[in-house]
Amino acid sequence: MTDWLEYYRITSNRAPRDTLLQCLKLFKKEGEPNNKSAIDLGFGSGNDTLELLNNNWNVLAVDSEENASKFLLSRISNSHQEKLQIITSGFENVTYPKSSLINASYSLPFCKSENFKDFWSKLIESLVPGGRICGQLFGIEDQWNKENRENTTFLSLEEFNKLFKGLELEFFKEVKEDGKTASGIDKFWHIFHFVAKKRSEEINQI
Repeated sequence: MTDWLEYYRITSNRAPRDTLLQCLKLFKKEGEPNNKSAIDLGFGSGNDTLELLNNNWNVLAVDSEENASKFLLSRISNSHQEKLQIITSGFENVTYPKSSLINASYSLPFCKSENFKDFWSKLIESLVPGGRICGQLFGIEDQWNKENRENTTFLSLEEFNKLFKGLELEFFKEVKEDGKTASGIDKFWHIFHFVAKKRSEEINQI
C-alpha cells in the first residue's frame, strides 16, 4: 500500500511541471482568457494547483486520495480558498465544467485503458475553444507496460498523434530514459510530454 502522505511530503518541494509552466506562458503571450478556469487532474501534493492559484486561476482540483485534499488545504493561503474547489474522486467519474485549461501532470496514464478514449473525448469536450490541455502520457516502451501494470494506459506514437486530431500540438517531447520513481525505485521511462490548444468545438473521434 502506498503511503500517500509520505509521497506528498517527498514531492512537495518540486517545481511545478514544465508542461504547465509552458502552458501558462503561452496564455500570457497571447492574452489570458477572461474566464480563467482550470482543472487539475490528480493534483497529488498540489504543486501545480498552487502555481495555478498563484497565477490567479480558479481551479477545480481532482484526486482520488482524501489525504491529497488534506495536504493541499494545509498548503494554501486563506486568500486562495475561494478560488479552489476540490473533488475527491477517481477523475474518470467526474462531470467537468467548461474550462480554459486542463492540467494532467502524470495523471492521464492511470486511467484504465478500456476507458481512456472515452475519457479523453470527455476532457476535450469540456475544453473551451482556445483552451489548452497539458501533461504527460506513457509510451508503450515504458517499463511498467512490460510488467503488465493494471489500470494504466500506454500508447504508441501513432496512437498518441491520433488523440490530437482537432488540436494544435504546441509543445511535444518524447523521452526514453532510465530514471527513478518518486520513491527512489529504478525505472525505464517512456513519456510523451505535451501542450495542446483546442481550435474548435469539434470533439475528437478516436
